[in-house]
Amino acid sequence: MSPSLLEVETKRCGHCGETKPVTEFYSHVRDKYQSWCKDCSKKEYKRRYYTDLRYRAQRCLDRAQRHAKKKDLVCTITVDWVLERFGRPCALSNKPFNLSPGRTFDSPSIDRKNNDLGYTPENSHVIWDCLNSFKGQMTLDQMFKVAKIFVINYSLMKGETNDEESFNSAFGNDDRFDIRIYKPH
Repeated sequence: MSPSLLEVETKRCGHCGETKPVTEFYSHVRDKYQSWCKDCSKKEYKRRYYTDLRYRAQRCLDRAQRHAKKKDLVCTITVDWVLERFGRPCALSNKPFNLSPGRTFDSPSIDRKNNDLGYTPENSHVIWDCLNSFKGQMTLDQMFKVAKIFVINYSLMKGETNDEESFNSAFGNDDRFDIRIYKPH
């Protein structure tokens, strides 16, 4: 083989100063490769994500924008709108967000109140990540009913109550939400 085929294109990292193969750099539209190597980029992302709330709000908004684009929906909320809501309690639990490192059940997540509409200030709120996952494609009313069923059945399983009739009457005559009591053997 000729020596030119064995040569690997390299680049010097603008952060750590090490010279590495270009495969150790993320691609960049304008400059072909980013100026920082992948290791330095990952470390900086983690540092900023967990220490800079504006940056974290932007990442949250980026996810919403990608989801809106995939579903062909509008997204008119801004990073300032998201950041302002990080300082408020969760719109559904009325409990504070966990903004510490790592993804937790109570990390902030942007949710659409009506899943048929886009991410607008009127149709969006910031809620705990676990509540957004739980809600999925349900409406808030459906989510509440399912949560109520869980709480009721959990109470019944623990023997805290056994009044099945009163629980079923709380849901009206919607057969989808009829309480089916779990009775351990």
